[in-house]
Amino acid sequence: MTSAPSNEPWNVLKLLRWTQDFFQQRGIDEPRLDAEILLGHTLGLSRVQLYTHFDRPLGPEDLASFKSLIKRRTNREPVAYIVGHREFWSMPFMVDKRVLIPRPDTETVVELARYRARMIVGEPIRGQGEISSIPLEDLQTSQDLADHALHPEDEDSEVAEAVADKTRVEPVVEPWRSDRRLLIADIGTGSGIIAVALARELPYADIVATDISEDALNVARINAETHKVTDRITFLKGDLTEPLSAHYEGRPFDLIVSNPPYIPESDLAGLDQEVQGHEPRGALTSGPSGLEAIEGLVSEAWRYIRPGGYLICEIGHDQGESAPALFRAHSTHWDAVRVIRDRFSGQHRVLEARRIQPPLS
Repeated sequence: MTSAPSNEPWNVLKLLRWTQDFFQQRGIDEPRLDAEILLGHTLGLSRVQLYTHFDRPLGPEDLASFKSLIKRRTNREPVAYIVGHREFWSMPFMVDKRVLIPRPDTETVVELARYRARMIVGEPIRGQGEISSIPLEDLQTSQDLADHALHPEDEDSEVAEAVADKTRVEPVVEPWRSDRRLLIADIGTGSGIIAVALARELPYADIVATDISEDALNVARINAETHKVTDRITFLKGDLTEPLSAHYEGRPFDLIVSNPPYIPESDLAGLDQEVQGHEPRGALTSGPSGLEAIEGLVSEAWRYIRPGGYLICEIGHDQGESAPALFRAHSTHWDAVRVIRDRFSGQHRVLEARRIQPPLS
């Protein structure tokens, strides 16, 4: 690191400006943000605190530590791996090279799963015109909701009526309690972000989180412990739905959710160096087409979902036609197949289908 201008000592503001310029010259996508995160990590300060302590001087130890982080970032190591955490669903999650770095896109999976779970248990609808920030018209017509959202064993006529009327908001009587516990599976849990977020959002849900990687499961367990939901998440090792049959025979799942690897192998070389050079390949792709893991879920998940339950799966932005087409060979098991767009980017992001036949005994 070169000397500060006019041989003055380095302070927070000068170092942020120097680092931003340094990253920008080397083609780092978000030079200012990365500089703030890395310096804040070095000093134990938030990004806001960096500017409230802008004239704080840095000693030789701080400069040496920060210089090592700059070197790692210029080698295109992702910031999340450098600092060891990433925010998702407004919660911090530990991440390292054993797991995929959480993306904001995956929050759409959590939103939709939360919405479906609330419908199943009859939790009062809050908000007008949308539930869980997902517009109703992107999911089903109001008549579809009235006909199919609640099933005979769960149905409450007042809730069904409220669901059918998008303009009506039912008053919430606090504290609201569900008299029905849900069972949810998170396939390919990785760092556990979906399982942990749903456990925090749905206190009436028990969650089974699976992954083929024991290393990933170890990270997920740490995150579950951090957010105090270990009592409601069971972690199982295995590929796709394989672990479910051995441990949960006789009790079908209400929801199966997943963020599977969906990038075609041929696209890996074109990914940013931060992704292809550092993130686990098995969390990025499942084969030549990128649809292999999704196809496995479509062909097998129906065996473990109760009638009227849902499969909710993240897909690539360009898989809005190819992913739903996988259900054609399994039309006796699924209906209401649809693709949900991310509400920020507008791109196809989540595939949803409803189970229409009883699971195998």
